[in-house]
Amino acid sequence: MNIPFLTALEGVKTVMTFQTTLFTLGNSHAVRLPKKLLEELSFAEHQPVVLRVNETGAIVIEKDHASPYKSLKDRFTGYTGDYQAEEWDTGERVGKELL
Repeated sequence: MNIPFLTALEGVKTVMTFQTTLFTLGNSHAVRLPKKLLEELSFAEHQPVVLRVNETGAIVIEKDHASPYKSLKDRFTGYTGDYQAEEWDTGERVGKELL
């Protein structure tokens, strides 16, 4: 996709501006987001987000509101089943697994 770089979007008011850089993180690239920006927008560490690219080429980061559950504990609130986790044998080691 070849989208020209745009410094402003028509009709969208800029309320904060921060400059940052891309950096390598494993096999991906990342962007550091300033703490002040995240606090102003009420983003939390490890919060799921959705990335999308609009028709102007702007990358938009939004909170992911897809799940109504905040945690695994919330997901199981009210569960009354009698499931008990147990170990099972997966067979002999086939590599250099650690015990």
